[in-house]
Amino acid sequence: MPDMTEKQLHALAVSGATNREIAAALGRPMTTLERTLVDRARVVGRLKRKAAKEKKDNTADRVHRYGSAHNDIGEVGTCADPARRDACRLDLRLFLETYHAQTCTWPL
Repeated sequence: MPDMTEKQLHALAVSGATNREIAAALGRPMTTLERTLVDRARVVGRLKRKAAKEKKDNTADRVHRYGSAHNDIGEVGTCADPARRDACRLDLRLFLETYHAQTCTWPL
């Protein structure tokens, strides 16, 4: 079997292939240089995955902070007419006629 290029060894290493599987693909034991290339590729891959995860976590935190700050509407005031609110609670027509009289028109 022909020797693999550095790029092919790198692809095998980051794909999760073990040293034994890479040696089987080569058809011979790996040389010291090949082991070094494979180890380096695995380390770089782990570092990239870790950096991507941290970036993702930071983005999620930033989105959460932004959303939390902008979704806070503050204190809800007290009801001006609790009896009117209770009367409208279960009657949609009365609610719309009471609170949205200008925009709500019912057929006669």
